[in-house]
Amino acid sequence: MVSHWSTVSLSLLSKQLLFLYGPDYPKLQVDSCCSSLNLNMSTQIIAQSSYRFLHVLGNVVEISQRETMCFSEGLFKAGLKSKEVLLCLELLPDIFCKAMSVVSRMVDGYLGIIRTSSHHTMASKRPQVNTLLHLFGPWLFQAALVNTELSGASYVNPAQGEFSAGRSEAIASLCLIFNSKRLNEGIEDAYLARFFIVLLKGLVDDIVVRSSVLRYFKDLLSRDLPGSNIIVPTLVKCLQGFAEASLTEEKIQMDVHTFRKRTISILKTLLPIPHHFSELIPSSFKKEPTQRNFHSLKDGLWSTLFQNLQTEQDPSNCQHLLGLLGSFLEHEIELGIETDHQEASSTLVTWSTSLLDLVCYRLVSSWAQDLSTSLAACELISLVTARGVTMGLAELVIRRALYAMSHFVTLQCGRPPPSHSRDLHSSIIAAFHTCQDLLVHFPSLINDKETMTLVLEITELAMSGSKSSKSEEPIAKENKKQSLFNEKSFL
Repeated sequence: MVSHWSTVSLSLLSKQLLFLYGPDYPKLQVDSCCSSLNLNMSTQIIAQSSYRFLHVLGNVVEISQRETMCFSEGLFKAGLKSKEVLLCLELLPDIFCKAMSVVSRMVDGYLGIIRTSSHHTMASKRPQVNTLLHLFGPWLFQAALVNTELSGASYVNPAQGEFSAGRSEAIASLCLIFNSKRLNEGIEDAYLARFFIVLLKGLVDDIVVRSSVLRYFKDLLSRDLPGSNIIVPTLVKCLQGFAEASLTEEKIQMDVHTFRKRTISILKTLLPIPHHFSELIPSSFKKEPTQRNFHSLKDGLWSTLFQNLQTEQDPSNCQHLLGLLGSFLEHEIELGIETDHQEASSTLVTWSTSLLDLVCYRLVSSWAQDLSTSLAACELISLVTARGVTMGLAELVIRRALYAMSHFVTLQCGRPPPSHSRDLHSSIIAAFHTCQDLLVHFPSLINDKETMTLVLEITELAMSGSKSSKSEEPIAKENKKQSLFNEKSFL
C-alpha cells in the first residue's frame, strides 16, 4: 500500500512542479512505471489530486505506533482469527522508513535539490520555509521525535533504535528545509522551537540518528535562526564524541571521509562562538536555566579539533583542521594577553605543547609527500613559535620541534632523484624557514652546540643533495638553485 501511495504521490508531484516552477526546474526522479504517464488533467486538478492523495493514508507517522496499528479495524479483526497476522507488526519499522523516505523525496522535489556523491544544491526558485512546514511539518516533527518522551505515542519502553532509520529521514528533511532559509526570511516561532527540540533530542540519541543530524546540519548556525544558541553546548558534546570514536561506514550509514568533512564544516561555524560570545549563557528549555556560559565550551572544542587531527587521513581535511587550530590558538593567545590570567596561560602552554608535538610527528610520518599539508604544518609551527615567547613555552619544546624539522629535511633530501620535484624543494625551503623562525624567537638555542651542529648537518645535506643530482629537468635544477640560495641565506 505504501509503495503504491509512493508511486502515485511522486508522479503527481513531478507534474505539479512542472507548472509551478517551469520546465527548467530540477526534475523529480519518479519510478519508471509512471515516468511516461500521460494524464489528461488541468493544473488545478493535478494540484488538488496531489494534495488529496498525499493525505489519503492519514497521518503516516502512526505507522510507528504499534497500539494504533493493532486496533485499526481491519488488522484487529484479522488478528482475532489468526495470531500470525500480528507478526506483520515486525515490519512496521521498515514500512515507516519507506513512508518517511517518500516524504523526504517530496521535500527534495519542492526544494529542487540535486544530489551528488559529496554535496547537494538547491534551486533558487523554491518555496519558503513556512510554506513547506505548513505542508509537511506535522509529520516531520512527530516522526523526528519517535521513540522519545515527546513522541505523543501511548506505548511505553520502545525498542532502542527500532525506528531510527525513519527518524533519520525526517530529521534530514527538517535540516534541509531550515537550511533553505533565505536572508531576512521569517519563520514562525513554533516551528523554530520544535526544530530545536528535534535537534537536541537527535544529538543525544543512537549513532544512526546523531550521524544523520550532523550529516545534514550544514550551515544552520549561519542561517540567523533566532534562538539557535540553545543547541550549541549539545552540538559541541556530540562532535567531541564522534571525534573520539572509531567510525565505520556501517555505524554511520555513510562514507567516513565525507562524514568527517561535514563535521569539520560544522566546527568552522562553531569556532568563533566561545571567543566572541564567551560570557553569553545559552537558553534552555529546562525550568532551571544552566549557568555555564560559552567560555566553558573551549575545552570541548579544542579537544574535538585535536582528536580529529590525530585520526584524520584525508589531506584536505587535515589542512582545514590545521587552519582551525591555528585560528583557535591565536584567539586564545590574544585573550590571554588581555586578561593576563595565570590559569589561562597554563592551559595555553599545555595546548601549544601538545599541538607542536602532534604536528611535528605527523609532518614526518604522514604529510611529507603532500606539499599543501606540509606547508600548512610548517606555517602552524611558525605561528606557535612566534607566540611561544608570550605564552612562556619551554625551550625544550622548541628544541623538539627543531629536531623534528631537521628529520623532515633529512627525509625529503633522502628521496631518490626522480622524486626531486618542485613540490619537494618547496617543502624543504618551507622547513628551513620554519627552522629560522624557531631560532629567531628562541635565540638561546644558537648557543647550544648540539642543536647548531644538527642544523649545519641538514644544511650541508641539502646542499650536497643539490650538487649530486645531475640528471634532473632544467626547471628542477633551477628550483634547486633557488633552494640552495635560501639555505645559504638562512645560514
